[in-house]
Amino acid sequence: MSDIGLASLGQSGLRDMALRADSGYGIWRFAPIRDTGCGISRISQLASHISHLASRISHLASSSYARQNYTFALNWQDLDQSKLNMCIFAVMLCMNMNRSKYFLLLFLAFILVLPIHLHSQEKKKKDKKPRDKDYISIEFNVNYSFVLGKYGQTDKTTYKSGYAKNGWVGQLGLNWLGKRGWGLGFQYDLQHNGYKDTAKNINPYGTKYPLGSGGWTNNYLLVGPVFIHDFGKLELNVKALFGFILAQSTNFNVQNPIDQSNVSVNATGLGYSVYVGVGYRFNPHWGLNLNVNYLGGLPKATKTYGQEPVGWRQVKDTVTGTYYNVPIYSAATKYEIKRTVSTLNGGIGVIYHF
Repeated sequence: MSDIGLASLGQSGLRDMALRADSGYGIWRFAPIRDTGCGISRISQLASHISHLASRISHLASSSYARQNYTFALNWQDLDQSKLNMCIFAVMLCMNMNRSKYFLLLFLAFILVLPIHLHSQEKKKKDKKPRDKDYISIEFNVNYSFVLGKYGQTDKTTYKSGYAKNGWVGQLGLNWLGKRGWGLGFQYDLQHNGYKDTAKNINPYGTKYPLGSGGWTNNYLLVGPVFIHDFGKLELNVKALFGFILAQSTNFNVQNPIDQSNVSVNATGLGYSVYVGVGYRFNPHWGLNLNVNYLGGLPKATKTYGQEPVGWRQVKDTVTGTYYNVPIYSAATKYEIKRTVSTLNGGIGVIYHF
């Protein structure tokens, strides 16, 4: 480290000494300032030396030679010109006081170390970075499903009854987030609700076949806005999703007008969900979620049958008296069956943050 030789100075010469930067790298020495008897001239010389020294310190600390060959007690290049001038000016004031050289050395050390310490504390605060934001996460939930409204109704005189009982829902979600916690969520839900016991022998309106015991199997593909925010170890997860439902149920079975067979039909329609979850993060990646969500849909099944030949009818020609066969056609039939799926779900799951 380069030295500033203060110990070699005599007490009587302290008032007339000023710092001067030599032209060589890393070499500093004291040089006398001649007193011309004029206070203004003396102040002007002091100011000139202070400004020159500050400029040399800044130039030296920023040079590649200095960084490779010298170790400085402070990080000069991180201090601006005004801070350098303040430190050096304080030293010059001390040098013009009638004090011992030991007091000067202590005061110099204090003046230099204090701003460096404050600067280092400020730099540590700036260098301390918050945890990187999670932009992508995957979650999986298993929920108990409570049926609501007409989805669980058992009135066979209406098209709206679903005959469903409580069941379960599995949810797999992918979240993409922006810097403020808002983002886009994608979710696949698999839902199963069996039939109530009283529905086993019920024929849905318009058919002669009973529902049986299979129940409902619903598939959802949903997308929508998502908000995820951390409160320390806790995490809030809110979603509003819309998309597509594919429902499979004997509620949508129709009777073939040609051969009177039972035909199963898949129902499709609008699906939607509102999700609120609270999680606990064990580490930067894994977390545990407790959630409550509403899941619903408006599935509709349609099936159309045109006029199809179902047999022959013998007709007698009144002129010739001969008989001939005429085909018999079924009536054109169109089935349109609508149901409403409505469930309140609650359960537990895991979430992984990338």
